[in-house]
Amino acid sequence: MGLLARRCGTTTTRFPAKTPPLIHALLALCWEVSVSGRQIHDANIVATMLAYGERRLLTFNTEDFRPYENHIQLLTA
Repeated sequence: MGLLARRCGTTTTRFPAKTPPLIHALLALCWEVSVSGRQIHDANIVATMLAYGERRLLTFNTEDFRPYENHIQLLTA
């Protein structure tokens, strides 16, 4: 079985090549956007959205999601 190696923050993690779409989306975001510490929670929210085809996020906390604006549409409450 093949492995995918992705860098998320300062850690390189290896996953089986046949991982769920959510993991692939999260790893792709970590590869594209510099994610570290608590930011992984925001990246996980965006990855979940992308894995399930949702592109709009209603939030009071738009600043934390600005790095993902090329993937999602931010709606303010």
